Amino acid sequence: MSRFQVPPPEKFTFKADDWPKWIKRFERFRIASGLETQAEENQVNALIYSMGEEAEDIWVSLRLSPEEEADFHTVKTRLDAHFVARRNIIFERAKFNQRQQEMGETVDSFHTALQCLAEHCGYGALHSEMVRDRFVVGLKDKRLSEQLQMDPELTLEKAVNRARQSEQVKKQQEMLNCNFRADVHVDGVHARQQGGARARANAQQYRQKVKKSAQETITQCMRCGDSKGHSMQQCPAREAVCNQCRKKGHYARVCRSKKSKDMKIAMVTEDSGEDGAAFLGSMSDKDTLSPWITEVKVDNHSTVFKIDTGADVTAVSETLYNDRQFGKLEKPSKVLRGPGGTRLQVKEAGVTLNDKCEFSKNKIKFLGQIIEASGVSPDPEKVKAITAMQEPSNVSEVRRFLGMANHLGKFLPHLAEKTRPLRDLLKKSNMWSWGSQQQKAFESIRADLSTPPGLALYNPNAETLVSADSSSYGMGAVLLQKQEEDGWKPVAYASRALSDTEQRYAQIEKEALALTWACERFQEFLIGKSFHMETDHKPLVPLLGSKRLDELPPRIQRLRMRLMRFAFTISHVAGKNIATADVLSRAPVGEKDSDLSEEDINLYVDAVMSSLPATESRLQQIKTHQENDIIIRQLKKCCVEGWPDKFLADRSLQPYLQFSGDLSVHSGLLLYGSRIVIPASLRKDILSKLHEGHLGITKCRARAKQSVWWPGLSKDLTTMIEQCDVCARERTNMKETLLPTEFPTRPWSMVGADLFQFGSQQYLILVDYHSRYFEVAKLTSTTSEGVVEHFKSVFARHGIPDEVRSDNGPQFSSEHFCKFARSWNFRHVTSSPHFPQSNANGYSPAELLMGRRIGTTVPVITSQLNPGGADMKRLRETEQKYRYKLQQNYNSRHRAHDLSQLQPGDHVWVKGLQERGTVVSAADTPRSYVVETPKGVLRRNRYHLSPTPVAPDTPVISPPEEDNTDPEEDRVLETHNPVLERRFPVRARAPPAYLKDYVCSNNRN
Repeated sequence: MSRFQVPPPEKFTFKADDWPKWIKRFERFRIASGLETQAEENQVNALIYSMGEEAEDIWVSLRLSPEEEADFHTVKTRLDAHFVARRNIIFERAKFNQRQQEMGETVDSFHTALQCLAEHCGYGALHSEMVRDRFVVGLKDKRLSEQLQMDPELTLEKAVNRARQSEQVKKQQEMLNCNFRADVHVDGVHARQQGGARARANAQQYRQKVKKSAQETITQCMRCGDSKGHSMQQCPAREAVCNQCRKKGHYARVCRSKKSKDMKIAMVTEDSGEDGAAFLGSMSDKDTLSPWITEVKVDNHSTVFKIDTGADVTAVSETLYNDRQFGKLEKPSKVLRGPGGTRLQVKEAGVTLNDKCEFSKNKIKFLGQIIEASGVSPDPEKVKAITAMQEPSNVSEVRRFLGMANHLGKFLPHLAEKTRPLRDLLKKSNMWSWGSQQQKAFESIRADLSTPPGLALYNPNAETLVSADSSSYGMGAVLLQKQEEDGWKPVAYASRALSDTEQRYAQIEKEALALTWACERFQEFLIGKSFHMETDHKPLVPLLGSKRLDELPPRIQRLRMRLMRFAFTISHVAGKNIATADVLSRAPVGEKDSDLSEEDINLYVDAVMSSLPATESRLQQIKTHQENDIIIRQLKKCCVEGWPDKFLADRSLQPYLQFSGDLSVHSGLLLYGSRIVIPASLRKDILSKLHEGHLGITKCRARAKQSVWWPGLSKDLTTMIEQCDVCARERTNMKETLLPTEFPTRPWSMVGADLFQFGSQQYLILVDYHSRYFEVAKLTSTTSEGVVEHFKSVFARHGIPDEVRSDNGPQFSSEHFCKFARSWNFRHVTSSPHFPQSNANGYSPAELLMGRRIGTTVPVITSQLNPGGADMKRLRETEQKYRYKLQQNYNSRHRAHDLSQLQPGDHVWVKGLQERGTVVSAADTPRSYVVETPKGVLRRNRYHLSPTPVAPDTPVISPPEEDNTDPEEDRVLETHNPVLERRFPVRARAPPAYLKDYVCSNNRN
């Protein structure tokens, strides 16, 4: 048997756009010809040879190794990288969105082109929806496009099928119209003419007309009727098709085919491009008799009018003509009159009458229902047909009985419950068995249909309520409206069975699905109207009502998005108060849900799961640990079967009960919203990964909020970060609230002192905290002795203060200055003084210090220079308001708060010294502590101390720092110099890798 020879594909064009299609053709050739079974090197040679001569240059430029040259898949990958550039997704989507159906392009070709363009747009799960939208909008038949856009259940497959049907119908209509034009024949009916002069005149006129036509024929072309002379090859009608006889080679106006002797017909057709277009022709008799006219006087002028401006001739079939004989017209059966007795002009009012229309009726039958003022009820004749049926003997008869019963199902809220034994017989997996349950259900349905309840008519102005419930295998819903007299009354019932996938949903997801399905089912009544929903599942109320969308579980999030087009409120009611919906859910009708697509929900959930920041192997590891965790297994069971009462729940489940509304199961994983619930065995590892990089508590919590959860996660993160030794060393404390210095009660009782430099000269400045009066002295020496001499000079002029505040400079911390303070009897405090930036009290420093204004070069009345005391009460009030405002501004700007107090024995990290220490006691000054470190006993502000979890066994050795204090002094040290905290962690420093084989030294000598 000879083997089928497969020719190789045509040579490659070496255009980048053609490469994907060409390489696919070669792959098919490789498989069909059996080339793939040969050696890899032969496959590579066949590929290069089939591409063409230019491939040799490209082969050289690839610079492949001998091993790579012998690997077909490696060569193909390198060629793909050579020809296929990275696609511009924005440009690809722009091309896709601009694509329209071209003139003469079929629906299938347009659909295929859109699918090819969308392949490079990266739409992912939305691929089908985007192609559907572009297909509908891009159709050249705008009427069909509008009809498709109004279909809320439209899918891509449905849109393509309807477009194909429309295209096929148009082609068939064109064929029918052509046949109609070719075969149409209408007989004219005339009154028989009597012989006489008029008949002879008509005959003479006809003979002259025939003679004239014969003369014109001699000078005209027989094919086109043109009087201009031309050859047969040049005739424009040589390839034309006659519209009368459908033959080729001439126009209809010169057609010599047999025509009707009684009437000549001119027919004009109009082909509509719209759906459902029908052929409409108009006919006129060129040789008709005299029209019916009359003479009418208008404005004193006689004018001829046609009596009837319609068609002169009415075309009817011969059978209809003989049957009716068109005798005298019958009188109308009834004349419609308005409230005032005036006749109603139906046509002017835009009303179309139909044989089925009934007026002035209190009750009518329509589609097997009785419609009256009180509501809607089933037609007794339809009910009688069901109640008179014999019990079914096969599946077809059961299906017929259920179909008739379901037609009246909206009148019976419990119909679905009773039809369940009968519906089980329709399943292919079940054998036919008519037992007592089926017989009981059959008889119960017939009995209920004998006296079915009625439904209220829908009132758009009445208060509306949607009640829905879900069981483990079905959903039920009822639409109720509040009547003026009867209270709440049902308008419609609905129920359906859950699919196999939906039955595996968590119970809260089933309840959300039931409410969403109910709104979709009754959307004709609910869209554009505010209404209320009720559920017996309390955790569902915040999920569909007030909770943020991004905090919801994936399935409930998708269902919540479905409900966004409805204006509703939701509340919880006890299960006994929604008995109707509950019963419907426990015995649903087996119908499919077209509005709320199960596939749509699953695609959305898969998209959420794929966005989790975890690899497939990591997710599988978490899933395995969840299966091994007893608590997680119990939680999964509760999610599917329902949660127990909080008083009866197992103790291990108590921490999860308050989060039951957010827990769900998807793909075997227990989720909290869209976050993975971590079992206890993995929590320590997850905590360490969340704290990688030693992030703070806020960032660690934000990181955890993206992917993982367990009860107490925030507390566990806080504890771990507080016990982290690295964080304690690198942490920068928050600024504490401002503690303003207390305003002195009298001048020169509290004085601040400091040194400053101006130019190259050093100066001493002393400021009175009460009056802000300051003294400046030029220093010839910055030693303690030189500073003390200037202090004595200032104190001699203004008196000795009660307290002097300064920093910890060597001039003020020396023993000489301490002896000076003791001998002159004032208290020396070293702290950071807080000087106000402005006076803000209305008095000058001289007035507050000396009790009088000082004369200046500005003219002033002498009496104003007399001594006079300031209003101290007003001064203190103003000062307190100013200091309070200053404190509030500082605290607000820096977001300051008080740090926790330290206790003796607490282990701390001392900023600046980079040493560990132990708190000995609280210092005399506010927010200061005495700390014992390897360098001695120091006094430090709380801002410079960071608590550490435990004291290390061995101290951390830090490089020595320069210290200006006297090492011989055995006393508590303190400093108020600002410490510049490092903003970023210390970079790990190491010699380069290329120096690892060398011994490096910092000695440059």
